[in-house]
Amino acid sequence: MAQALRSEIMANHEYILKCKTFEVDAITKELEDICRTVLKDLYVVRRENTDDDNAYWTVNFKEDEKLLEAGPFELWLDHTDVSLQNFNELEGVKIDSTLDGNAEYDDSDDEFDEAYERIRCIEARHKPGDFMWWLDIQIMSHLCSRLGGKMIDEGASRIFVPDPNKYPTVTAWIERMWSGFGPVKKTLMKSLAERPPHKSLKVFYG
Repeated sequence: MAQALRSEIMANHEYILKCKTFEVDAITKELEDICRTVLKDLYVVRRENTDDDNAYWTVNFKEDEKLLEAGPFELWLDHTDVSLQNFNELEGVKIDSTLDGNAEYDDSDDEFDEAYERIRCIEARHKPGDFMWWLDIQIMSHLCSRLGGKMIDEGASRIFVPDPNKYPTVTAWIERMWSGFGPVKKTLMKSLAERPPHKSLKVFYG
C-alpha cells in the first residue's frame, strides 16, 4: 500500500485515544446520533453489556442484520500499548492511564525494545470489504472528532487526528484507494463502487 495513504486509512483494528476519562453514556449518545445523521438512520447502535469498564457496542444495519457485508460494526472500551514516542504526540495532556503516567518497558523482543504506555481507549474492528472499511471510517472518525480524541491503528504508525468529512461517500473512498492503479483496476474500482451490499445502502455511494 502506498506510503501516502498510511496516515489516512484505517486497518482492521483501530483505537481512539482521549485526554480525559471516557464516559460510556456520552459514547452511546454520540453513536446514536452518528447512526441517525451520518448513517441516515439506516443503522442502529446497541449497548451489548452493562459493564461500564468493558462497555461493548454493535452498530447494525436495520433492514438486514444478517447481511455480513453491511455489518455489524463492533467497538468496545479496552486498553492498548502506545509507544512513548507516540504517547508524547498527545501533547503532554493527562489521559486515562492504568499506569498513572509511568512508563512500562516491553523487552519481549530484543530487536524492537521500546518503552510503552498502557492507556485506555475505544477499540474497533470491522469486517472485510470496501463498504465496511468506509463504514469504519465514518463511525470512528466522527466519534473521535466529537470526543476530542486522536487515533492510532494498524494501518498507521503514528497518532493522527482524523478528518470525518474526508470521504463523504463510499465511491470517494474507493477512488482514493485505487487512485494509484492503472485503467484496468480503475475499471474494477468503478464496478465495485456501483455494487452496494444492499439496495438501501446505495445512498452512501454518491
